[in-house]
Parts: sequence; C-alpha cells; structure tokens
Amino acid sequence: MRMFLAVVLAGVFLVSNVRAEMKSDAETCEAITGGRWKQPAWHLVDMWYDLGDSQPFKSLTIEVEVDGDVTEPGRDKLIYIAPVYGKINGSGFYFGMQTDVSRPGGAKRGFIFSRWGRASSEDAAPAEGGWSAALTHAQSNEGDFAGVRVAYPWKAGRYLFRMEPTMSDGGGTWVALVVGEYDSGKVIEVGSVRFPGQDLTIDKDAVSFVEIYGHEVIDNICRTRMPSTGVAVFRQLEVNERAIDLRRRSSCVFPRDVPPLAAVSRSPDDVIVEFGRAPWGERCK
Repeated sequence: MRMFLAVVLAGVFLVSNVRAEMKSDAETCEAITGGRWKQPAWHLVDMWYDLGDSQPFKSLTIEVEVDGDVTEPGRDKLIYIAPVYGKINGSGFYFGMQTDVSRPGGAKRGFIFSRWGRASSEDAAPAEGGWSAALTHAQSNEGDFAGVRVAYPWKAGRYLFRMEPTMSDGGGTWVALVVGEYDSGKVIEVGSVRFPGQDLTIDKDAVSFVEIYGHEVIDNICRTRMPSTGVAVFRQLEVNERAIDLRRRSSCVFPRDVPPLAAVSRSPDDVIVEFGRAPWGERCK
C-alpha cells in the first residue's frame, strides 16, 4: 500500500478555483442564531455517491484538498472533514481529518478511522504512535464503535486516503487506512480495524461530509467565536481501482436541523465544499 501511495503522490493535478459566494460574518451569525438548530454535531452537507452495485471490497481511495483558516495552526475550532462514510458487510465506517482528535494532553490535529459495531479494543490496531478508541453508544452518543487515531499536524494541501483489507483471522477481516501527503511525500499509517466476516462486501452508497462537532452552546457561537471557514475538495474517488463520476453519480443533502453554512460545486472530477459561512444563491451546483 505504501508503494501505491508513493507512486500516486508523484503525480501533479490542477487545483480548482471554483468558489461559492458566501455571506459576511454578521449575516452568517444571523443564519446561525435565527433558527432552531439541534445541538452539534452538525453535518453541514452530506454528499451521497452511487458506487454502483454492492461488490466485493478490495480497495477504496479518495483525494482531499483543504484550504482556508481551518488549516491554520492554533485554530481550535472543531471541524471534521470526512471523505468517506460507507458500509462493509453491513457495518458502517468512516475516516477523515479532524482539528481535534481528543488526544489527552497531546496534539490536536490528526486522522481517524472508525467502524461501527462491537465496541472492543480487540478490533482496533493503531499504527505506531497512534491509539485505539472503543466506545459504547452510552459513552459516545454515536453508537457502539471501535477505531484508531493518529496525531498529525495536517495543513493546507492535498491528501490521498486509501483503505484496503490486509488479513483475516478468526474474528473477521482487518482493513487498514493510510494517508499520503502530497506536499511532503509522507505516508501516514493510521492503523487497522476489524470487520466481521472473511469475505468483505462494500455497499453501493457512500457519503462525504463536513461536520462541526463539540458541545458549544449555539446562542454563544457568534459572541465568542465564529466557525472556521474553509474549502474541502473531494476528488479521485475509486472503488476497487474503478473511478466514480462525482457529478453524475452524486447528490447533495443539506440537513434541515443545522444552520446553512455550506455550499457545493460539482464537476465530473471533483466536489468542492465551501463551509463556515452562509452562502448566497444556489447551494448545490
């Protein structure tokens, strides 16, 4: 897997410059406080992809490019950029980059990989320097899950995520996640989680999303600190080395119980999500 990423990271791609027209801080504050929203976490947008029929799972890759103040060191806003949520053998999983991975007394930024189902640390094998997380729904309020995390000071730039099965044992099949950073050429190993079953099947649907998480009181957000602003570009989604047309096979869903703080532009090659400000006009192009 490391060799695959080393080859891909040597490639050169053009950066998209399509940007939505977003409102000012004052107008964004009004959008946040002017409605009745649920408590965070807030999925600002869910981008649904049709991967085709359910199929045996061999690999999944996706590139993410991030920019904006969310990438600046020292920003303490709680933002999760999740390139993929999907299901393998009926078990939900997601992976991505967070501004705070909840490492006690340690670094904030990093990468995470979680699988829903049995909440056991026996199903999580973190990479060197990483750690595991296994929580029940009562502990997490997100369902039972097991996962791995690794601290990494990600910044503005392009990252390639790749997950693939590595081995099977009596408890199921292990799936590993690695992340390649284009600017440095580094390959960051996040770790592996175990899925039930010896033969893996990936579901036909997948989702990318951008989330504001944490337990801040909504009414105080504008008075204390605005949400981070940024751009996340999702591109090169491939399942079993087969490319997915991101415009023809995608749809935008904006949850109604969160403030309108995202806009989407799509092409066959990428999905551009601008977040942290209320948009003018059409929210999904």
